Amino acid sequence: DATCQHHEISMKIKTKFLWSIYIFIALIGITVSGMSFYLYTLTSKSTNNILGYTNELEILSQLELSLNKSIMPANDYLIHGGEDEKSTFKELDANVYKYFSLLEGRPFLIHTIMGRREIYNKLKSQYFQIKTLSDKIFSIPDPIGNVEGVQLMEEMDLLMDNTTNNAKELHKYSRQDVIVEVEVINAHFYHNAVIVLSIFGFLMIALIIYGLFITKGIVVPIERSVSKKCMWLSSKQ
Repeated sequence: DATCQHHEISMKIKTKFLWSIYIFIALIGITVSGMSFYLYTLTSKSTNNILGYTNELEILSQLELSLNKSIMPANDYLIHGGEDEKSTFKELDANVYKYFSLLEGRPFLIHTIMGRREIYNKLKSQYFQIKTLSDKIFSIPDPIGNVEGVQLMEEMDLLMDNTTNNAKELHKYSRQDVIVEVEVINAHFYHNAVIVLSIFGFLMIALIIYGLFITKGIVVPIERSVSKKCMWLSSKQ
């Protein structure tokens, strides 16, 4: 009977020990997997946001460059009178409209913030005026030395100065918004990282406490088994 009881206690000890190992491994696996997935999701979202804003800034830079170039064909037409300048302006005009379309097709900051939207609408309106003036210049049959063409060009130069200033202002404010967004993302990431580390620390403490209970559950049966065996040996003597 003592042998059977000793065997039964040994099996209980082995079972508790194995289950403690299994539970510990499962909790560690769940914790590590959950942390990895959460941080991966947060990092991916932050990276996509930053890439999106960077792409929008690149579109603004290309728009500003195209706007600055759009005045050149009309000026060259008044100097040289070449018909190729008309096709050059059409290409530049297509690029400008392309960048306007790209900005309007995205959830861009200029559509959600009133000040940015006013600058954007003003910029677009000014370009339409530049295009109208360019068309008038290109409609002049004999452009070289034409007084009307010179007056139109002076008006276009003044308008282009205002357009360039608005484009730079829009670019500057948008760049500041990107910097703010990056700071918000970093703060959000740091905040969530602290939460995850706190959860991990709490879990480790819980596992330590659980390990103490498991240890107690293993040691106590052993002590009882040894005590009973000693009593049995004493009774035999």
